[in-house]
Amino acid sequence: MDNWGCVDEANLFSSSYGKIEPLVRLVESLDSSDYDDLKYNQIFSANLDQNVEIVPYKEKIWATKNKSILKKETKMKDNEQLEQREKLDQHAIFKKVTFAAEKLAADECSDNEERDKARSRLAVKLGAKPLKRKYINYKELKKELALKKAKHAEEIKHSTLNALKSAQLNKKKKNNNKKVKKGRK
Repeated sequence: MDNWGCVDEANLFSSSYGKIEPLVRLVESLDSSDYDDLKYNQIFSANLDQNVEIVPYKEKIWATKNKSILKKETKMKDNEQLEQREKLDQHAIFKKVTFAAEKLAADECSDNEERDKARSRLAVKLGAKPLKRKYINYKELKKELALKKAKHAEEIKHSTLNALKSAQLNKKKKNNNKKVKKGRK
């Protein structure tokens, strides 16, 4: 029979360490619940003493130097992380203290409106949505703005008139304060 270059089943599981049992027997030995350690050792035992060569391993010098550098960097990073944590802790403590003070001030307000405003400010700081502004009709808002503008213009007029009056009064007072001496020329 022509084998077409295939390896026989007997030689299929052989290696340089010696003959190893076929895969079916290996699987059966693993599946069986009553296998012994000796049987397990027999399957994988090979004459390791015959073909084993011990090669000494020397660690390279640059690798040890880099390890020491890495250790220093990690120590520095750890110190920086500790400092950042301390800063965050101090910041958190500061926020807690200010919040407690604001809460106390909000609770101790004598006026109900002030107390409500203070409580709403605290709620906004904690993440609540701020209150909506009071809705005013556009025409009414326009009238209010026109009135404010007119009042402001009148105040400016009065302030300029008052400034002129005060300037004239100051001049008169200065003239009155000067003493005119008669008899000498």
